[in-house]
Amino acid sequence: MNILVALVGIMLTLWFLAPFFTKRILNIGNATGIIVGVILIIAGLCHNIFQNLIMEGLQIPIVHNIIIIAAYAIGVICITAFIISMCIYTATKKRPVDPATVIVLGCKVYGTKASLMLEERLYAALDYLEANVTSHVIVAGGRGYDEEISEAECMNNWLVDHGINPMRIHMESKSTTTYENLIFSFEIIMEQKLNPNIAITSNDFHLYRALKLVNKCKSTNTVRPLIESDRFSYGAISAPTAWWLFPTYFVRELYAVLALWLGLKK
Repeated sequence: MNILVALVGIMLTLWFLAPFFTKRILNIGNATGIIVGVILIIAGLCHNIFQNLIMEGLQIPIVHNIIIIAAYAIGVICITAFIISMCIYTATKKRPVDPATVIVLGCKVYGTKASLMLEERLYAALDYLEANVTSHVIVAGGRGYDEEISEAECMNNWLVDHGINPMRIHMESKSTTTYENLIFSFEIIMEQKLNPNIAITSNDFHLYRALKLVNKCKSTNTVRPLIESDRFSYGAISAPTAWWLFPTYFVRELYAVLALWLGLKK
């Protein structure tokens, strides 16, 4: 059993390290995964030492209380992570009313080339646009400090190269956050009188937070008439994430959703 725990720790550590070694991606998601993996490795290899320390610590009142609090904290963390995970999974199943106006949320651009996750979103949008030939698409995302073109322009070029008529594409290139992606895209829908049935397109792990932000957009006067309209509806187009990237971004999203619930960020 101890060896099994250590092996699980090694696998987790390597899985969360993969994005760093391949793409130099290091964020709170894979940092958390690496820390948990290392703890499991140490716990598996040094099980007897850990067990003895805990048993001795339980005999000291203050240490006993700390261990009990830590155990409860771990339980709360696991339950919270499970609840958020279920919310994320459920969001991927919320289908839009067809045909819908597609909003593709921005993601990293390397120079002028779409990142892997942005391409995953674009392929999901492409499948929908080919199946719904009257639908328009809004590509949403500004230009980062290390990007040669805006995310919107990159997505526009990609879709045109893959056969989508440029007349069906609308660029929103001012936004820097998911919240701004939505606000500015809704403004385009109102200005261009596009279909108010919305299909928000993003990676699977990101869709719950994106859909939750739709309601927060009501606080913006410019788009409130659209969101409160009887004709307005929204759903999700889920783009699957590469297996070796998913854990890193999924764990990072757990933190982001928790921050959203606590009102710490949009």
